[in-house]
Amino acid sequence: MKMIAKIMFLLAFSSMVGCRPQEKASTPAHQQPTTQQPAKKSPQTKKHPKNSTNPSAHVQTLWNNDKNQELSAFMQQWQTKMAQSYLGTYDGKKPSYRDNVFPDVLINGQLQDKVNWGALPIALQWSPKGDKQGEYQVVAVASENTTLAETYFFTIHNGHPLVFEASKDKGDLIYLYDSQNVELQQGFAKILTGKIPVSHSDNELNQDAAAQIAQQQIPSAYRHTWYWQDQTTHNIENFDLTNAQDLRLDYYTTTTPQWLNVRTAQQTAGVGNDIYLRYRYFDGQQVPVAMMASGAGIWFDNNAYLQRRQAQIMDTYTFGDEPKGRDDE
Repeated sequence: MKMIAKIMFLLAFSSMVGCRPQEKASTPAHQQPTTQQPAKKSPQTKKHPKNSTNPSAHVQTLWNNDKNQELSAFMQQWQTKMAQSYLGTYDGKKPSYRDNVFPDVLINGQLQDKVNWGALPIALQWSPKGDKQGEYQVVAVASENTTLAETYFFTIHNGHPLVFEASKDKGDLIYLYDSQNVELQQGFAKILTGKIPVSHSDNELNQDAAAQIAQQQIPSAYRHTWYWQDQTTHNIENFDLTNAQDLRLDYYTTTTPQWLNVRTAQQTAGVGNDIYLRYRYFDGQQVPVAMMASGAGIWFDNNAYLQRRQAQIMDTYTFGDEPKGRDDE
């Protein structure tokens, strides 16, 4: 049944799908008739005292003890609100995740080749000052004080803030994904950068959907090429939603969420394909993610992204708000 639904989906977009795939001064000695004067010493460059500093050689650090204390205070407030309890390196504690004690395993390299960001292998680097050269610098780790520990990695990725959350998946690898907790991402970003990022809501992506669909126009936020990972082949597929020509659009006003339904103009059977946009965190920033479904039961098929790289990293990851798939019925 899943293969039939996939064929239906590809047919629905058959008119749109494409491959995207100092100079030393010398003074001569003056000789006197009876005595010989010693030669004058050439002037030498004055040396700087050993304790002098060169401002240009100063390395700016992105993290420090003050920020650690800020993070500690923030986490105390946040965890109380969440009715949870965390051990954090910011308090001098040693949190653990699956028998890995932090920051020890990052300092001694025990996690080398054992960490993935989704489908992408990455190297985490312990960096208590945020001044290392690594791409993923971890400045703090917090783990819930329970058996099934929820663990967060407060990370600087290429200079910007990113809070990773460890997946509950079992296996030899530790799989990390962006935490989808808005307060956590914003709180860390404010401490690191001094600014609170603007928070977006799903309504922003869907506010003009009903009016534009009534005119058979693709809603503005949907009007892009979307990339997704096939669950069977793991190949990157894509579909183009930039042109409503030869499409028939509908809007489900009585469902939650309110799906955009897409069919070909000539389609006389079947219910077409359903799409709904929502904001999700990727690389520390909110990005639109298209939830795709099909069939009479509005069964979940895939999550799609605006960038091929996003689809490759996220693979077949689900965020928890997706409807049931056909295999779950």
